[in-house]
Amino acid sequence: MNFWKTLRQPILGLAPMDGVTDAAFRRLVATEGRPDITFTEFTNVNEICRGPDHLLSSLIYSDMERPIVAQLYGKDPEQFYRAAQVVCELGFDGLDINMGCPSKSVAASGSGAALIKTPELAHAILRAARQGLEDWAGGQSIHTLGFKPSRIEFIHELNYRRSGAPVVPRRLLPLSIKTRLGFDCVVVERWVEHLLEACPAAITVHGRTLQQMYRGAADWSAIAEAAKLAHGTETLILGNGDLTTLVDAVRRMAESGVQGVLVGRGTLGSPWFFREKERARRAFQEQQDLTSLPATVWEPPVSLHHRMRIMVDHARQYEAIAGVERFRSLRKHLGWYCKGFPHAAAMRAKMFGVSTVQDVERIVAEFCQVSLSEDAASSDSLPAVHLPFPCASLSMRLILASTSPRRRELLTLLGIPFEAVVPPFIEDVTSAVPAEQQAMTFAIGKARSCLPSCHDALSLGSDTLISLEQEVMGKPVDLIDAEAMLRRLAGRTHRIVTAVALVGPEPTACEVRLATVLVAMKPLEEAALAAYLRTGDSLGKAGAYSIQGGGATLIERIEGDYTAAVGLPLRLVAELLHLRGMPCPVDIEQLYARKPYPNWNRFGS
Repeated sequence: MNFWKTLRQPILGLAPMDGVTDAAFRRLVATEGRPDITFTEFTNVNEICRGPDHLLSSLIYSDMERPIVAQLYGKDPEQFYRAAQVVCELGFDGLDINMGCPSKSVAASGSGAALIKTPELAHAILRAARQGLEDWAGGQSIHTLGFKPSRIEFIHELNYRRSGAPVVPRRLLPLSIKTRLGFDCVVVERWVEHLLEACPAAITVHGRTLQQMYRGAADWSAIAEAAKLAHGTETLILGNGDLTTLVDAVRRMAESGVQGVLVGRGTLGSPWFFREKERARRAFQEQQDLTSLPATVWEPPVSLHHRMRIMVDHARQYEAIAGVERFRSLRKHLGWYCKGFPHAAAMRAKMFGVSTVQDVERIVAEFCQVSLSEDAASSDSLPAVHLPFPCASLSMRLILASTSPRRRELLTLLGIPFEAVVPPFIEDVTSAVPAEQQAMTFAIGKARSCLPSCHDALSLGSDTLISLEQEVMGKPVDLIDAEAMLRRLAGRTHRIVTAVALVGPEPTACEVRLATVLVAMKPLEEAALAAYLRTGDSLGKAGAYSIQGGGATLIERIEGDYTAAVGLPLRLVAELLHLRGMPCPVDIEQLYARKPYPNWNRFGS
């Protein structure tokens, strides 16, 4: 499925930036504002094909980032063929080929923007990558491509960590390109026409040549020329360069005629950049005159307290993903957060010396104490900044935003006290939106809907949907609807998609995770179906069955986290609570080994 055709236009996405848009940063951006599309850092195809397993860490992502596109660079078409299939195997939504990196070392190797000087090689790479995508979608196994068994096991492990399932459904991924105006001079007309011959789904054009690097102003008139060249084709043109605010983005889209933009440096220290993207999109669609508006008109209000919390959360997530040994690479991000408030420069200087999460927490704690003291001494100072961690304490309440008895039972297994609250939130399930996106939206909506009545609490929301090919199923409205659902599922494999969201104590502080379970249903047996429907157990369950109840008799096998199939992936919940300073008193691995829930032992993991 070509997701590019389903994106709302104009598209407002997060640009790939080497050494910047790592997994931790992208996760924060998705939580704080959710761009329309996200790209990974670029990854060398040689590292994917021949390097040690840990080099695949640049391709770690979370399902909350979808649609998520893997960006690759290199110069060997055969390696692009193999690497494209790894991208497919990892469950990405698309593949983007970097033909614009200005790094001297990358260009010297013949990769990145150097491909502008070798158009025939660029075409060979595009052909090889597309063939890899098509062959994988057609059923080819990466086991036949010469990868070491350990590499394949590592890929499946990454999938399991992300979604609870080691393998992903096969589908044909779209191919896109990110490039520049030229190598040492602008050749946008000749170069873009050449790329259009390959019929990519999208081309992102950065408004500078390789020789310019990031010096001077981006040439949006040249980007506009690229948009004209693509007019009437199936290829979308996105612009990139010098976009520091949403107003900049809207103005440039209106001037150039592109179908969207990718924003890079505007997000640095501001992962909430895209929070007001819908207002910006409406302004574009309504052709509002922005000449008299300040550039910051759509910047979301972000409290100093929330900024501090984001810094600590970013540090925790980065260390959890990248490890302590790479923690120093986070310093630049921490420095970008330290701007626009009293003592920011002094705090920034301290952040450039950190090596652990504990260092960050200590500096933030010291800053908060100083801010509190100054607030007490002067009424003209900033509002009091309270310590953003630990986010949970003995007095912090945990709210389960759910009416599901199954979720209450599962959450009890973690040994953390909680209150169950009925969320004033209405779900509207549709097959026009991917199940993953809907589940995350509903989980966040449920969690946030409980906060007005539950101050100073962490609110946990969850939602489960069934995905059968392109159909998304929620709960049946009655037994007739339940029977119809079960007949469609019989003898086929479907996905259970469960999202969990933890919100609070500030409404903007949100973390979300997604788990996917593959379920193979038995062929239809009329007697078994009728017997199950008579129990009434199918009502109130996504897909019209309960794996923990009588619906288990209809299931052949599952692949993935059993608790996610029931409706609350406990590993992911424990991870979210830990990030908010509320560790589980039980050993999560021992819990999964014991499997203390109906039918858990029957279906394994």
